[in-house]
Amino acid sequence: SIGVVFQDFKILHDKNVYENIALALKVTGYPEHMIHSQVHEVVELVGLPHKLEMFPVQLSAGELQRVAIARAIVGDRNIILADEPTGNLDPKTTWEIMKIFKKLEGEKTIIIATHNVDIVNSFKKRVMTLQNGKITSDKRGAKYEL
Repeated sequence: SIGVVFQDFKILHDKNVYENIALALKVTGYPEHMIHSQVHEVVELVGLPHKLEMFPVQLSAGELQRVAIARAIVGDRNIILADEPTGNLDPKTTWEIMKIFKKLEGEKTIIIATHNVDIVNSFKKRVMTLQNGKITSDKRGAKYEL
């Protein structure tokens, strides 16, 4: 019930977009007809319906991260853990990726680990600060300052 989005994508390079996303469902025993419909649903959400047959080498970093997000959210996952999901992306793509997470608001619990203060402040959500493995602050809706 937990999906994970990694900073470095963790995409299988010998599989196309469809296969990378479908794998998350195949390993949990989903029937093929459900896999097909679920994959098509999430690629629409992340904006990649025209890239299903492409392989990772043919995709940009932002597209790879969209595939990783699709793989993390496909199926009955209630919690999404995103570890620096925009760390390897340019500013424009960063905001496009964050809009995808915003679309999921209210449907899934999303926990994002980031060093990007602009992202944290733009969402005005609960912010927990960790230092040396300990929670040093826990604020809701407040602007985070360094």
